[in-house]
Amino acid sequence: MNKIFVQDYDIQNYLDCGIKDFCLVVIYYAHDKNNEMESSEYFSIHAGTPDGIAGFLSYAMANKFMKSIDISSSFIVLEQYDDGRIIDFVKNEIESFSGETVEELLLRILQKFNWEYSNDMEVMNSLFKNLSAK
Repeated sequence: MNKIFVQDYDIQNYLDCGIKDFCLVVIYYAHDKNNEMESSEYFSIHAGTPDGIAGFLSYAMANKFMKSIDISSSFIVLEQYDDGRIIDFVKNEIESFSGETVEELLLRILQKFNWEYSNDMEVMNSLFKNLSAK
C-alpha cells in the first residue's frame, strides 16, 4: 500500500487583511516516512471558525479573489480556532489515506485537499492516464 507522510507544515494567517480565526494550512509531504523532505510537494486546505470563513469569503469577493459566483475548495470548520488542533487533524487525515498505487492515493487525498498540481492540466491528465492504464 502506498501512503504519504507529513514532513513539515506552514500556517498562513490573514491577520494583515483583518481576518481573524482563519488560515491556509500548507502540508509538505514525502512518500517515505524516514526521508527528510524528499520534495517540497504540498497539499493545502483552508481552516477557520464560521466567522473566520465568512470574513475570508467577504474579503475575497470584495477584493475580486473570487467571482460573484464561484466554486470554492473545502474548508475545515472549527468551533474555536486552534493552530495545534488544526495541524494534528490535517496530519492525521493525510496520513490515514492509502492506495494500491500512488495515483490512487493522490486521487483519494484530492477529494478533501488541494494539491499544488491540481490546476496543472498536464500533471492531472498524466495522473488519470496512469490510473486508467492499470
